[in-house]
Amino acid sequence: MTDSSTQSAGNHDGLANKWLLLVMGQIGIFMCTFDSGVVNLALPVIREEFGTSLDTIKWVAVAYTATAALALPTAAYLGRRFGVVRVYIIGQLLFTIGSVACGLAENLTLLILLRVMAALGASIILALDKVIMLAAFPRRLHGRALGLSGSTFAVGILVGLAAGGILIHLWGWRSIFLINLPFGIIMIALGLRHLRAKDLGLQKLEQISFDWKGLVWAGAALGLLVFTVSNLLEQGDFELWTNLALVVATVFAIRHWLTHELGSTESFLNLHLLKTAPLAYNFSNAFTIRVVMGSVNFIIPFYLQYTLALSPFQAGLALSTGAIAMGLLGPFAGGWSDRYGMQQISRIGITAMAVAICAYAFLPPVVTAESFGFVLGALIVGQFISGSGSVFFSAANTNSCLHSVQPNRWGTVSSLQSVTLMAGTALGSTLAADLVGVWGLQGQDASQGALGEGFPPDALMLLFGVGGLSLVLLSAIGWMRKNLSPAVS
Repeated sequence: MTDSSTQSAGNHDGLANKWLLLVMGQIGIFMCTFDSGVVNLALPVIREEFGTSLDTIKWVAVAYTATAALALPTAAYLGRRFGVVRVYIIGQLLFTIGSVACGLAENLTLLILLRVMAALGASIILALDKVIMLAAFPRRLHGRALGLSGSTFAVGILVGLAAGGILIHLWGWRSIFLINLPFGIIMIALGLRHLRAKDLGLQKLEQISFDWKGLVWAGAALGLLVFTVSNLLEQGDFELWTNLALVVATVFAIRHWLTHELGSTESFLNLHLLKTAPLAYNFSNAFTIRVVMGSVNFIIPFYLQYTLALSPFQAGLALSTGAIAMGLLGPFAGGWSDRYGMQQISRIGITAMAVAICAYAFLPPVVTAESFGFVLGALIVGQFISGSGSVFFSAANTNSCLHSVQPNRWGTVSSLQSVTLMAGTALGSTLAADLVGVWGLQGQDASQGALGEGFPPDALMLLFGVGGLSLVLLSAIGWMRKNLSPAVS
């Protein structure tokens, strides 16, 4: 979103109610990403209730992130055209109603459709939140505000994994959606009471056209990419010509989408901004990390529940250390990126995540009573390390991206950043879902004394090994790369 009125954000001392607006914004971000994370833990239970395959049930998770990825730029346009505050409140209502309705869905098709509805509301919240925060806070507090917003995004996903088990254990899977009702009421009440476009300097409306061609190409590129990856993993060498046609179509769509985006200064995603240093580097890092972490966050709950034979409640507790790390470090990460350098904090974050994911590649496919304590302890420590790294990277990367452009481009960069994270999560979840669907749920013959199902070592080594090595490469490049200040101070 390119709302020129945000230029005033750096020239005042902030609003008197800026901290209440921050609370409102964090509730919205947390709810959106909580929904994204908690579903992964509930998928085995939802699958059993509806009696479907993992290849079908994965769309409960993928539909949410994929829809949000495509709807985010549209939300940015709506904010420019009809007003940031007005559209933001509509997004709050849409998400709350859609999410709560998911808890009342009577069949899988309706559940997936309602997830799409909730994702549309989430896209508005995620696209416009940072614009409101930057307008409400003075420049000297931008690092802190962005650090909290960025860490809340990651905390929501991990807390969803941790707290979801408790909710499922006590009240069933529907409770993970119904829990959004009280939070949604508080968020909407704060928005109606304290959001004023004039006070924020966001009252200007723009008479602008919408890049429908860019939307179509972006939808085709992302949709074909997710579907082709899923199809190749499910079928392998089966139906060679069909798979080849899908690959060609995907490459064609991506090529034309990039040609359209990079050839225009006002396109659907405004990818021409990636020519500004260091945005291309920051966004490529963010996308790669989100694909890896999306895969990990999908498959770890299955490993805990199938191979370690933990209940959803126990699995949720095991995953809670990542959320604890993010909650403890999140409030400081943004400030540290201002004090010690954005690239320095980002490097530390990537390195920490690389260490954790590489360690996961050595998880045993079969766990016995003798090895149970060591494996569970390793997973808990790994969650803490990856959570710490994630919050460091998120805060520093967000700060660097937004301060690499002029204030009138903050909304556009914020939207593009959220698109990158959601698209990466959708692709990562698809990769993990199909690996688990093809190999994981088939299991392998468990050896004598195994606590649960054997988990195919190929799935663990491929997913965590390749993901970990990808982060090692990013870490090495980051440490060798010369420090660069954002293009705009």
